[in-house]
Amino acid sequence: MRKLTIPPGPPPGAPPSFTVPKIQRGALTSQPGPRILLYAVEGWGKTTLAAHAPNPIILMAPGEDGYLTLLGQGRVPEVARAEIRSWREALGLLDYLIQHPDECRTVVLDGLAGFEALCQRKVCDEDYGGEWGEKGFAAYGRGYDAAAREWILLLERLDRLRQTGKNVLLLAHTDIRTFSNPTGPDFDQYTTNLHKKTWSATKPWPDMILFGCTVTIVAKEKGGRTKAVGGTDRILYTSLTDGYYAKNRHGLPSEILMPTDPSQLWETLRSHMEGADS
Repeated sequence: MRKLTIPPGPPPGAPPSFTVPKIQRGALTSQPGPRILLYAVEGWGKTTLAAHAPNPIILMAPGEDGYLTLLGQGRVPEVARAEIRSWREALGLLDYLIQHPDECRTVVLDGLAGFEALCQRKVCDEDYGGEWGEKGFAAYGRGYDAAAREWILLLERLDRLRQTGKNVLLLAHTDIRTFSNPTGPDFDQYTTNLHKKTWSATKPWPDMILFGCTVTIVAKEKGGRTKAVGGTDRILYTSLTDGYYAKNRHGLPSEILMPTDPSQLWETLRSHMEGADS
């Protein structure tokens, strides 16, 4: 067996071979912007909420034309937006916004699965010659692992943006998946529609992962049977339960009743964030 040789450390009194991080004390001199991931059922108002955020720019993934439809109907204000067609364009525009911090106050990605598809396409084309099957991207899940590593480049750029005080708002669609519970029976849970590798790389990053749903009213019929009746009240869930994945680092209440006027969705969320932080 080959013996491992451990290199000797620096001699006593020698300067360290690395820079010792500075220890900081006291209050923060500047507050980074919040990192928010909002996923919700169709029609909840994700894009409307984003359009009413402070001075937003909406980066639209291919096929995500919900903002344009709402704008054409006069239901949202006209804000800066860009239609993203490639992974290179996504990273390039984020780099531009980092270099030009006065362009906006809120950066919105709508929606995450579309950006994930661009990331995966880039990896498939460059690393697997455009082959998606078992002889390429899908072989042993290696393509998804590589795409998850590439995805980190996007999160790193978003972090640089928030360090300048920008709000970062990521919008995603929902999916229902079975959670493999190591301590009891498995159960179904609302989550985002990102691939599990991308989701594992993403979910530690936001300060808030918020789940939007509408209230379902259960009414009794004749004979004692019950019937679910779709509700119209928008609810924002902010804390983890078996039924949905959510979290927040702002001390928000576990449930927030959102207004019926969709133009007030952002203002309601903002007021709860500031109330929790005060």
